[in-house]
Amino acid sequence: MKRGAELVGMEYIQLMPIGDPKSGALLTGLIVPPENFVFVNQQGKRFVNECESRDVLSNSFFDNGGVIYMIADEEIRKTAANTTDETIEREIEEGIIIKADTIEELAQKINVPAAELSETIRLYNSYVDNGRDPEFQKGALGLKVEQAPFYATPRKPSVHHTMGGLKIDTDARVLSKQGAPIPGLYAAGEVTGGIHAGNRLGGNALIDIFTYGRIAGQNVSQRNS
Repeated sequence: MKRGAELVGMEYIQLMPIGDPKSGALLTGLIVPPENFVFVNQQGKRFVNECESRDVLSNSFFDNGGVIYMIADEEIRKTAANTTDETIEREIEEGIIIKADTIEELAQKINVPAAELSETIRLYNSYVDNGRDPEFQKGALGLKVEQAPFYATPRKPSVHHTMGGLKIDTDARVLSKQGAPIPGLYAAGEVTGGIHAGNRLGGNALIDIFTYGRIAGQNVSQRNS
């Protein structure tokens, strides 16, 4: 920017709904397959189809106070692919994951109404049994929440990707505010803007890095040869 570089798309960010409320980290807690997601708000109630897109989920989290809880039981815990038993036990000690022997005790620990959470879990389990969610039309229903101990992972939307950044041309040259290439300045990857428009599709950040990183490297090497 001090060299007069143009910025583009700075108003566009991508949120991941299941971030850590304290650190923003995306891979702490019990991150299980969506069919085993059970989200409750601070009133102990489900509020969204847990299989929705991350944009829909992020907005619904904000509409429900920002911080929500992912509820799991011992069997659902086993489906978490992001972690190990050692990490889970450490995160329980650190308070990243809350553990309890009953749903009522879990409700007390996360400060939500015990009766509401118990009823929410009862209803959810009945939906799993029936293979149909009449409340939120969740399309994939996995395991019930029934095997003690029980777990709650607080979650809050976290910035996952920024679509905005330096404006470049097809040669990965950074452009000035006047639209001319700035001599010797190249950029590739998430520092650039305008590549993914308003919302990046999953996996496209890697294509962006590989494509424009290669182009930038080739142009730099030719310039210096």
